[in-house]
Amino acid sequence: MNNPASAIIGWIGTGILGSAIVEQLLSKHFQVKIYNRTKNKCKPLVDQGAIQADSILDILHCETIFVCLGNEDAFQELILANAPYLDVTQKKITLIDLSTTSPDFAIDVSKRLQAFNISYLESPVSGGQEGAKNGTMTAICAGDLDVFGQAVILLKHFCSSVHYVGNNGDAQKLKIINNLAESINLHGASEVVSLGLKLGFDIDTLRAVLTTARGKSAYMDILLNRLAENIEHVAVTLDVRTKDLFLAHALLKQTELDLVLSKMTIDLFEATKKVFGAQADQTECFHHIQNKINTPIIIG
Repeated sequence: MNNPASAIIGWIGTGILGSAIVEQLLSKHFQVKIYNRTKNKCKPLVDQGAIQADSILDILHCETIFVCLGNEDAFQELILANAPYLDVTQKKITLIDLSTTSPDFAIDVSKRLQAFNISYLESPVSGGQEGAKNGTMTAICAGDLDVFGQAVILLKHFCSSVHYVGNNGDAQKLKIINNLAESINLHGASEVVSLGLKLGFDIDTLRAVLTTARGKSAYMDILLNRLAENIEHVAVTLDVRTKDLFLAHALLKQTELDLVLSKMTIDLFEATKKVFGAQADQTECFHHIQNKINTPIIIG
């Protein structure tokens, strides 16, 4: 990997999270060539200085490529299906995968890409759209240690914490259990806020107290801020949240652990998606609970 500031970075996937990270890199004067299957999603980034790739193969000729995709099928379609068309005698390619996948998928991808002279670094990130814009994300990395040593230079431009945890598959395991913790925290925050409303407190009072006392969490802040400010834009879809919980459920089965709170949280988000739809925001789990107890939301 050459001097990252002078090379063109390839980027595949410009959804909510991917776009936010690309914006951060562009603000630091990196040259970023982007590709998304839905081409019009690239326009806001092109307007900010990104280069739109002519094709996926155009991206795959970059020396350093970031991938930020929603699921394993997209990776299969865009990366694995096109890798055989690369000239393996070219310079070595480094692919840094920011997506959350199953551990087995990450292990398999690493082995398959080696045949095409592509070094694969598993690097799922946590922090969401806000963390990407503020450069405060956490990256959990696994794979070749030398590749990590080079990639960390770029990762630190949008991550405040970067961890190397070992072999391929290990980073995804940690990311999945982190996402389970996020979901449990949001579930808990939704129930606590519902109880506070039932007791007659308004949202502003709940936000003032519960975001400063020791019961606070990142997701308590997110939920109460959305309610108090009447924020409607989608930050994390229920589709993404339930996909992550599906991966957590697989780890629970694999370990044969009977974790009641985890199972209740998985059920809550599945039920919420059925009612509000896959593209609704993850915080609709609060409204799903509210619909059951019928408590009015009072803004102070």
